[in-house]
Amino acid sequence: LHLSIRRQRQMCIRDRALEALLDYARRHKELWRDEARTYRRYAPSLGLVDTHVLNALDERLVTDESVAIRSIFGERFLLLYWLDKEWTRARIDQLFSPPSSDVQLWQATWDAYVSFNRVWRDVYELLRPQYRRAINQLGLRTDEGQAPSRSADSLAQHLMIAYWVGLEDLREKEGLLESFYAQAPAEVRSHATWMIWRLLAERGPAADSKEWRRAKDLWQARAAAAEAADDPTQFADELLGFLQWLDSVPEDLGALYSLIEAGIPHYDFARGPGRSLQEFLTRESAQYPLEACKLLSHLLEGSGESAVALLRPQETRTILERAISSPNPDAVSCAVNAVNRLGEHGVWEYEALLESVQ
Repeated sequence: LHLSIRRQRQMCIRDRALEALLDYARRHKELWRDEARTYRRYAPSLGLVDTHVLNALDERLVTDESVAIRSIFGERFLLLYWLDKEWTRARIDQLFSPPSSDVQLWQATWDAYVSFNRVWRDVYELLRPQYRRAINQLGLRTDEGQAPSRSADSLAQHLMIAYWVGLEDLREKEGLLESFYAQAPAEVRSHATWMIWRLLAERGPAADSKEWRRAKDLWQARAAAAEAADDPTQFADELLGFLQWLDSVPEDLGALYSLIEAGIPHYDFARGPGRSLQEFLTRESAQYPLEACKLLSHLLEGSGESAVALLRPQETRTILERAISSPNPDAVSCAVNAVNRLGEHGVWEYEALLESVQ
């Protein structure tokens, strides 16, 4: 027991020593960066990173293969790259593939990197083989019946950000995205959909922007994959996530009708983003009364009493009123059928709307 405690204390000291070394290197470079031109005028070979720091880091890479130390290297990877790109590029294999080839050590480095770092364009390209390895690990865990690790969601976020900015191509054969969607479990794929929703909400891209075109292409591809699958229920959470996008999409119901319709058969009203969908349909019913009414009807057909109980009365009334007052007879017929279906479930508060129908 005493030896175990002593070892833990030693490990803690070594962790702190490495953290302190990296903090020193960062401060050293920041202090010298502003004066670099002046000093290099007299000493062209002078670097911004203390060579003693690099030597000490090299020693740690060779002699210390603890999980804790590897986690620090992963967490501080972007700092290492900022400190000295050439040094970091030359040691990718040592950083992510230690001499012992211990998978646990790679996992420690990778998990820390993907969980604590943002996507940088040149670093993303540098670490592409590591992203592929992480995707393959997802597949192995799924095959073995294991739950995905916490870093799996971070991997999904990185891939979606890379796709958003054009670093990944959805159509690339054997590309990272194709591999990800082939191997990732449903909950991780769903998190990827959530990440794009977050980007849409934060960035608000225009309908003709490259970012929105990529997002819409992804929605179309995943809807097509669900339709072609032997077990479409495996796509339910993913497709629900796309409906959450309706809070922030730059296109109208006319452009998105088929995509929304594809998601409704998998819709669980009790879990789904009912507010996003109903508010979108209500907003769009002014211009598209028939389409909004048809989607509302599809919801009622697929979800039954659970949908009726969770429908928002004001939004429902607005959609039905606009359909009934529409000059389009198909829209009127749709609204009448929807009111009658609601009545079958004991909801007659919309019955008065039928009085205006000749």
